[in-house]
Amino acid sequence: MLTDPNNVWWSSADTFFSTLILLLVNGKFLGLSNMFGVGLELKYQQSLRKGKAWPSMYIWISLILMVEGFLHFMLVMEYDILMSYAVAAIIVSFIVKT
Repeated sequence: MLTDPNNVWWSSADTFFSTLILLLVNGKFLGLSNMFGVGLELKYQQSLRKGKAWPSMYIWISLILMVEGFLHFMLVMEYDILMSYAVAAIIVSFIVKT
């Protein structure tokens, strides 16, 4: 939508707000994904440094994140990314272990 040369962003309020939201959000999810990977790697390196089993504590942290996301889902808004990140963290932690 932002790169479409035929898109006239000022043609209607709907198009204007849609373009504005895309402009603000574009690239933010890529940064979040990178930070997710960096955080996971830091936790993994910390567990290696301290000689602790991987992913035992990370699973608990992910489960707490999932509960927090569920509470946010129930009390604030219908969809919450925290639960998705928690599930992804648990899956990726086992991939990192192998």
